[in-house]
Amino acid sequence: MKKIILNLLLLIAAITTMVGQKQRYLNQVFDSVNTIYSVYGQNATVITAAITGHATKVPLAVTIYTPKNDTVRKRPLVIYLHTGNFLPFPINQSTGGRTTIPATSPLAAAGATLAQIGMGYPVDSPLVEICTRLAKMGYVTAAIDYRCGWNPIASTQTERVNTLINAAYRGVQDLRNAIRYFKASVIAQGNPFGIDTSKIVAWGQGTGGYISMAAATMDSYLDIVQKSSNKFIGDNGLPYVIESVHGNIYGTSVGVVPAGAPSLAGDTLCYPNIPGISSDFQLCVNMGGALADTQWIDNTDLPMIGFQEPRDPFAPYKEGIVNVPQGSNAPLSVVKVQGTYLAIKKADSLGLQKKMRDLKLADVITQAANKKNDGIEGLYPVNGTNPFDSDPWNWWDTTIMSAIQKQFGYGNNTNGLATQPDMSAAKSRRYIDTIIAYYAPRAFAVLGLGTFVATPDLLQASQVGLRMSPNPMTSQTSFTTKIDNPIKGLVIYDVNGNVVRQINKINSSEYTLYRGDLSNGVYYVQFGFDNGVITKPLIVQ
Repeated sequence: MKKIILNLLLLIAAITTMVGQKQRYLNQVFDSVNTIYSVYGQNATVITAAITGHATKVPLAVTIYTPKNDTVRKRPLVIYLHTGNFLPFPINQSTGGRTTIPATSPLAAAGATLAQIGMGYPVDSPLVEICTRLAKMGYVTAAIDYRCGWNPIASTQTERVNTLINAAYRGVQDLRNAIRYFKASVIAQGNPFGIDTSKIVAWGQGTGGYISMAAATMDSYLDIVQKSSNKFIGDNGLPYVIESVHGNIYGTSVGVVPAGAPSLAGDTLCYPNIPGISSDFQLCVNMGGALADTQWIDNTDLPMIGFQEPRDPFAPYKEGIVNVPQGSNAPLSVVKVQGTYLAIKKADSLGLQKKMRDLKLADVITQAANKKNDGIEGLYPVNGTNPFDSDPWNWWDTTIMSAIQKQFGYGNNTNGLATQPDMSAAKSRRYIDTIIAYYAPRAFAVLGLGTFVATPDLLQASQVGLRMSPNPMTSQTSFTTKIDNPIKGLVIYDVNGNVVRQINKINSSEYTLYRGDLSNGVYYVQFGFDNGVITKPLIVQ
């Protein structure tokens, strides 16, 4: 045990975490946010084909979060893409993708249900949590809904691949449409949301990760047909995605199903939205998901920050087959793709992660990542509590989910608890703490958000008179310091670098820590003071 503690203390010697100091875009500096509901475009969804026999134009909804009482008018923008298996809630049998129907929707006015139109304002718990936190850090965040619809239970793998790649393609079009919407708001409306159009992040969760990674790496329609080893070419020799039918990769050209097609003949599948404006962005983030093909990545692409559970049963961490979760039934296989590990490894090898590497970060979170990521900059392997917990950052309201199950008959809540039986807001927020802590300094550098606050001095316990007793602790332990060196706040990390507890605004030279839900093991308590930080091991037994 002494040797383990000594080795970990040596690692802690280079800590750069900003405990006790707050800087915009690195820490939360606002107490609350404003929320705006809007529509960023309209396009055709195939979901309605099951009801009307045709693709129907629907509004594309967005929820915008801005820091309340902020005086800065040019702020980086994060566009957040929810999860949900490219299917509308609740028929996706997932706890993710839950939305509300926009009041502006003509289908809503006609009495259509969410499951029928598949569009609305995203309201998933981790989505709201992350968008709110980023806004409190000074960002503008925009949670967009995007068009869903594919056939995961098709009788042939060919049809599953065909419909899945088209679902992801529509998601890429919608993401780029949203980027143009915000850029157009600056040009034509005087920047009502207060954004800097040169600092845009696409952040995908789960299924949304497929979209953010595809948009970051798919530079041309030819990537699909020439750089994917023919896996997106049908048995008839035709690509699954055809620009004249599905529109271009930006969603700025018309796509129409030709006459004589077996379904949707004559229907428009893509309506141009805000053409003539760039849909470029500067940073890609994914929490889960995968990339259709790492052959799409080249040295002209974007930096990437990725989080994934290496044991993810639905999307491969390295390379493997995408599996479609089917509740209690065995998942269906679709197509071979590359996961977060291989995608970011290639980005790092091409020098796309240089601005992150140049930071030479050595904080607790980075150290924990580097123990597991084989030295790949921008990659954080997130270990869930069991092999089937592919999204440990996720939680949901079980009361709402149970009511939905009762109304619709879908076992979304039961399916979710089967893979994450210890699901809770507290647990998930600990994972989100780690995700934000890993993301923040890297995005700060990539987006050029300013100059880092000087690394806090690493203090000695004797300088502030820090004492911890008892250690090891069983039920509680007390921290004391000199009266003129009060503890400002503290953060507790587990041995993997995950934040397990954070206590702000202590501002006292005496503090008692209660065990609460801390399990037996070694932890690291980082104390913040006015003039620096101290990190000490704490044993719980």
